[in-house]
Amino acid sequence: MRKRRLAGMLAGILLMLAVTASAEVSLPGYSAETGYTYVTFGSYPQWIDGGEPEEMAWTWSRNKLLDNPPKVDPSPILWRVLTGDDEQVFLLSEYVLFAMAMHPDMKEYVKIKGYFPNTQLGKYLNQEFLADAFSPAEQGSIRENEDGTLVTLLTAEELNNKAWGLGKNTKNTARKAWATEYAIRVTDVFVYRVAVGMHTCYWLKDTAKNQKNHTRCTKQDGSIGHIACITLNEGARPVIHLDPKKVEIAGGSGTKTDPYQLRPADAQ
Repeated sequence: MRKRRLAGMLAGILLMLAVTASAEVSLPGYSAETGYTYVTFGSYPQWIDGGEPEEMAWTWSRNKLLDNPPKVDPSPILWRVLTGDDEQVFLLSEYVLFAMAMHPDMKEYVKIKGYFPNTQLGKYLNQEFLADAFSPAEQGSIRENEDGTLVTLLTAEELNNKAWGLGKNTKNTARKAWATEYAIRVTDVFVYRVAVGMHTCYWLKDTAKNQKNHTRCTKQDGSIGHIACITLNEGARPVIHLDPKKVEIAGGSGTKTDPYQLRPADAQ
């Protein structure tokens, strides 16, 4: 009798765990009261010797491995939830993941009018990066953008969105981003000096209004500026839109140090 009761209790516990894991994800976006919710999803090379970007960025910038880059194992990508609803969850990579020119040819960039899917960086994010960072099942959880891409960048308008904690009311501090060790030591992303904060500038999606061969980007104080599209050491800070019905929470509490661990809902 006791064995049956124990078996029933175990079955009940397992059922509860299964229901908890498969429940539809509800991920709150930014709020002034609670800040950001954080999640991990996908994986990408980030760390070689470890450490925190805010603390180690300058040291890493002095110890580049460009001539003989090591093979770096991928690790979970940390994202902050900007906003979310029943249809999609808008995620911004917490860190700058690598450096690359927006487009290698300024004349061609002007000719294509800076159309992001046709740029070198747009193609890389939606081909090599997409394949490297996300499994086929994870890719199936990402919603397509209006321009047909799955991975994109913030626009200048989005970077000014006060509701996402990124507007000018934050004095631009929330816009600043630090680069991973891989981004700095292997891809040569630019790092500001220690006195400024050791953060990294990163590309936005827009073409500069008055200089068509330039792309908008963040600057030292977190403001929006622009730079030539051929700039090699500008950072990439990806953005994805997840379908909340196609992912589940496998663990974590949603903080930066203990983010929710997201996985495809049909993952075993």
